[in-house]
Amino acid sequence: MHPAKRFFYVSLGILALAAAFHLGARSVVAQSCQLDVAEVGSDGTASGVIGRTFYYTTWEGESFALPAPIPGTARVIAIQQGGGSGLQPMVVLEDGEVLRWPGEGDWVHQGNLCPPPVQTTPSTWGRIKAERR
Repeated sequence: MHPAKRFFYVSLGILALAAAFHLGARSVVAQSCQLDVAEVGSDGTASGVIGRTFYYTTWEGESFALPAPIPGTARVIAIQQGGGSGLQPMVVLEDGEVLRWPGEGDWVHQGNLCPPPVQTTPSTWGRIKAERR
């Protein structure tokens, strides 16, 4: 066999292996679970957020997902599962928004942890100079 033809076949085989590995590695990454935030309760329950979906487990080991996605675009930084104490699941977003799941429908805005902006009055250099004379 001619050396150029042999080199071509070896190169083509390596390219096919690289393409197969690349496609396989991409599908493996797509199937992995990447939690954004999680909480473990003292009663043996756990909850977490993947993407914009809130997941939780019961102490018996059953897993559930809330049907409505968490609204907004800010990252979820804290969660509370609620559990058997009558509390409802809650999330805190990176921008300070606090949302509560009432049990059906959509998430309810509970408040904002960030203080409101401080109102200031605009000043000019002329006004500042006049006040200091």
